[in-house]
Amino acid sequence: MRDIYSNATFPDTPVPGCTICNIDDSNILLELPFAQVILPPSPHLSPEDGGHLYVCPIRHVSERRFLTPTELLAVDWGTLLAANALEQVFFTDWQNYQENGNWALDGQVSPHMHVHVYGRLRGSENQPFGEALMLPRKRDLELFHVRLPTPKEQRSLKAALNSNRQTAFGAFREIFEGDARHP
Repeated sequence: MRDIYSNATFPDTPVPGCTICNIDDSNILLELPFAQVILPPSPHLSPEDGGHLYVCPIRHVSERRFLTPTELLAVDWGTLLAANALEQVFFTDWQNYQENGNWALDGQVSPHMHVHVYGRLRGSENQPFGEALMLPRKRDLELFHVRLPTPKEQRSLKAALNSNRQTAFGAFREIFEGDARHP
């Protein structure tokens, strides 16, 4: 697919070596038209600190500027759904949204644009509320481990995402899934 703004070409199929294009299906918590909500295999925040999800376009695109308008809306819709799911399951008080994409810049594969959604909890000891997130440096990633959500918490996140998709954000749902009033 050719981007109308930059004239860059991005593939419509998964890119070999891209960890997002080739993520295990068990990490995909919700598929939307044009975007996915994903549980990172190595989250940056534990459920006790508010949890961590990310949202990415299905198509391999290196940065936000190269998204189609529909993909941009889908990614933003996904961030809202992810934030609500973290609030419902982990009772978060706030959310941080972060879009970097820079860790892939030194590799053989171009970055796959994605937005991190971090839940924030008052009283969190590892990630103090009101302070900047303390994320690992790339070179320290292998030493950085936080607890993954339990299978029960993962099912709850999936259920919350699906419920919110069906009941909340009606305008987005109409845009992506069709509305008889607007052909």
